[in-house]
Amino acid sequence: MAYFLISDFQSGLDTRKTAFSAPAGSLRKCENAHITRGGEVEKRRAFTTYASLPPEGTAGLHIAGDQLYTFGAGPVPAGVPSSVKYQQLAPENTNIGITLRRILAASNFNGKVYVVAEFSNGAIDHYYDGERLVQWDTVSDEVSGNDALARVLADRLRTDFGLIAVPDGTVITVTGKAANEPFTLTSNTSGVFVTLPQAPTETMPQISRIDIETGFSNSRVYELEIDGEPLRVEGRATGMGVTAYTLQDRVFSTSQSLLRFSGFTDPGETGNIPQPDPTRWDISGGIGAGFINLSTQDSGSENLTAVAAYQGELAVFSRQAVHIRSLAFDVAQMRQLQLLRNIGTSSPRTVVSYGESDVFFLSQSGIRSLRARDSSNVAASADVGTPIDDEVTAYLNQLPARDRTEAVGAVEPGDGRYALAVGERVYVYSQFPGSKISAWSTYSLGGRVSDMAATSQQFFVRIGDEVLLYGGVSNDQYDDSQVDVILPFADAGTPGTTKQLMSLDIGCEGEWDVFVRPDPTLPVYEEYVGRIEGSTYGLETTLSAIATSTHFGLRLKSVGDKPAKLSQVIMHYDSGDAS
Repeated sequence: MAYFLISDFQSGLDTRKTAFSAPAGSLRKCENAHITRGGEVEKRRAFTTYASLPPEGTAGLHIAGDQLYTFGAGPVPAGVPSSVKYQQLAPENTNIGITLRRILAASNFNGKVYVVAEFSNGAIDHYYDGERLVQWDTVSDEVSGNDALARVLADRLRTDFGLIAVPDGTVITVTGKAANEPFTLTSNTSGVFVTLPQAPTETMPQISRIDIETGFSNSRVYELEIDGEPLRVEGRATGMGVTAYTLQDRVFSTSQSLLRFSGFTDPGETGNIPQPDPTRWDISGGIGAGFINLSTQDSGSENLTAVAAYQGELAVFSRQAVHIRSLAFDVAQMRQLQLLRNIGTSSPRTVVSYGESDVFFLSQSGIRSLRARDSSNVAASADVGTPIDDEVTAYLNQLPARDRTEAVGAVEPGDGRYALAVGERVYVYSQFPGSKISAWSTYSLGGRVSDMAATSQQFFVRIGDEVLLYGGVSNDQYDDSQVDVILPFADAGTPGTTKQLMSLDIGCEGEWDVFVRPDPTLPVYEEYVGRIEGSTYGLETTLSAIATSTHFGLRLKSVGDKPAKLSQVIMHYDSGDAS
């Protein structure tokens, strides 16, 4: 009797080929597990409840000095547990009913939290240690206006609602996603008019036009309504920075096409020694504060989206380009080192520096990383997500447009895995260069992850109002989440020969239910073979799995709340048609 051995699963998820042509050892599905340094499938640990936040009044999750933070617009709400510190971000507008909509960015500076917050009235403000930074009002007023309002509204129509929106001065042309799919677009602001040049037909999408004819006001709230859902933008928010990243004594933020950076105190204030000060953003209000207009460097950088450290320098992202710039005290010395075109991100919170050699991010075409091309340290876009790009893009196409924008990434500290949460799915990248492991898998946590935060030892996620800790307090807890592994169809090197699958041997730990998929023309049809506990090697009887086909696929599901691993699979078969 011949046999076919699958010795490891170091390729992880790989959907580049069809299920019957994918390489042995790759996986069609690997849920609630990850790939180990040895190329084995290992069940993830439990995400246990660490804290339950009150149902209203808080947003975000961040860590500073190993302290977990959440935020809100009002005084501390009842029910915030002692394990989470609440920080109030009081909006400039004190009207009753204004709430914190979301945290756009959070970074640490000198042990304190720097936050960019968006409120329910469309305002965006910067805070350091809970205090609103009024210098940003001056900075924003320099670039806000009706043209900026049109660009921001168009951007929100694209990212939040999936419409095609093109600004031209103070006019926005809004096109539907597909033919014969109407949408309702109205304005709730006087002086902002919506017309319908083209109603949807069976062959043409709807086209609406927005004309902004009102006099601009920084304190005014401009409101559109799309299919009954409001879109609000405060005038001043059109010039506010929407990101925050701390690097080399400065906080960097992106505002439209401007890369802005904080400055230092006046030498006279601090004994002739300038001190880094994240509250100094106005050029006239602090030494070293300033900005660089990257739209003069590249035509695809009119809207910057994210900032990260790369090889000791600064990587600045737009949707269509990545700028690598040197760091210096003087803005004139912050020269451009490299420009990577046709790669970027619209998902700013997925941009995560991994050591000094990688920056992971979700691009329009899949998951990518910046990586040094060779010993020169010249950056290149690495197709780190290529094995799952088809699966990722198909999943993103099923989701609301804002789920891509609000996707979030982090590095799990235990094994250094990059985790990217989008919708209700978490993509996990296991990278161990010494073992030549670069493998993807997924976690399913039963809800949409809105935030991630990590210390040197702990990894937290927020789902709704629940804060979950990976592995529990002991970092070694498991639950009954089920590992679901699907192997591609194997042909034992003879795809044109009919074979009779006689039995299976499986190297594993824990309990597993085993299924055989005997027909590559019916890839989801499967037959239950049995349950095993631990490896079957050396047993008198193996799993009987009599089936006749040219290709055989397998599915394995873990059982129970204990650790589980999958190491190897052997298919015992007879050649030739046994009928």
